[in-house]
Amino acid sequence: MQVANEKIFSHNNAYWFSVTEPDTMKPGPYKLQIDIYNERDYLVRLDVLDIYGNFKPHAEWINEKLLYVRLWWGRVLGVDFIFDVEKEQVIYKENINDGNIPFLQWQQAKGKIN
Repeated sequence: MQVANEKIFSHNNAYWFSVTEPDTMKPGPYKLQIDIYNERDYLVRLDVLDIYGNFKPHAEWINEKLLYVRLWWGRVLGVDFIFDVEKEQVIYKENINDGNIPFLQWQQAKGKIN
């Protein structure tokens, strides 16, 4: 489990990232901040706006230079993306549409589950 502002090092210990989670005790919208060190004389900062405060963001290294991040915009919609820390750019992004909650609501409305 990640600790807020903890440096998470890449597999070869050359790079690291740190996540600053929003203060969900205050009213939203919430902003997530990810700082990334890539052996340059500056930090790369990713500011992600309007995230959903009830689901914790998830970030982890895929390999020495690729960072995987999952964020939620709400209970159903979110995004997965992969950030290349050497190129300093998002190289893959895919929206999430988790149909589990709407499906359960539909089943409850039909009387199939309690």
